[in-house]
Amino acid sequence: MRIRRIEILSAALGRILTRRPWLPLLVLLLGTPATQAQRPDRPATSQRSDDQRDAFRERMRQRREAREASPRSRRERTRAPLERVLGGSPFQPQPEDFAPLQPGEERQLRRFMHDHMPAEMQKRISFLLRRSPEAFENRVVPRLRQLRRVFDTDPQLGELLARHMANGQRINLLGVQWQRNPKDRERLRETLRTLVAENYRIESEVLAERLATMRRDRGQRIADLVDLYQDPEANLSAEPEAVRTTIDRIHAAPDDKARQRLRDRLHELAEKRIDREIAQAEKSLRKRNDEEPRAIEREWQRQIHAMPRP
Repeated sequence: MRIRRIEILSAALGRILTRRPWLPLLVLLLGTPATQAQRPDRPATSQRSDDQRDAFRERMRQRREAREASPRSRRERTRAPLERVLGGSPFQPQPEDFAPLQPGEERQLRRFMHDHMPAEMQKRISFLLRRSPEAFENRVVPRLRQLRRVFDTDPQLGELLARHMANGQRINLLGVQWQRNPKDRERLRETLRTLVAENYRIESEVLAERLATMRRDRGQRIADLVDLYQDPEANLSAEPEAVRTTIDRIHAAPDDKARQRLRDRLHELAEKRIDREIAQAEKSLRKRNDEEPRAIEREWQRQIHAMPRP
């Protein structure tokens, strides 16, 4: 019965996409009806106490500390200096987006929703907040933080990401129609191809914009990387030997003149590192553009094979 209700709701959502193009973004933020369903053993919001919320946040803190202590997390932190300068993927929330809410941050996120999202979307997210603070903090807050960061720095990029997310949700909804309407699959195949192609080109557009930003801000990024190299708390174990040696020599320099000479050397190393990243981004974008028809075809076929079978 629950599966049947999910199919009905998903089909209804597909029919109103053209009237409410922002709705897929809402579904992405809040999840499918199945993920929104409250467990029978979950108490009503009115019965939740401050102690329960504090206990949940304490569990989240413990999980975060466990992740930070894991070998994988340690490996990720070794790349922190360069990642902090270049930034992470614009398509996914960053690790810091999953941190617990800070005092006053919930109010800031609600203001962001008010400024950038339709009233109905604000109402739905606010309902989720009242019904399940855990679900709001776990699933919605990371995405809101990511979108707010993007919109703050580049509203045009924010719109591109919203389109990409909406297309991804429409692709997911095609699975329901694919299973229920076998005679309509030829049209669904072409719709799927269109969505896959549009998302591929959006990704290329985003990467091209990011490359342009790297070129434009090259000098500032080099300076930022030099500063991060000299941060006493920076983990430089993954950096080139020349960088680590230069840092050690800066700390042991006998006078300011020698120290400045070594800092100039550190600047040269940071310059080479940033230029190498720019060159790699240029190469990746060229390859992506050259392979566009084949890549779209591969992804289209992969999505078709992933469609549910009768």
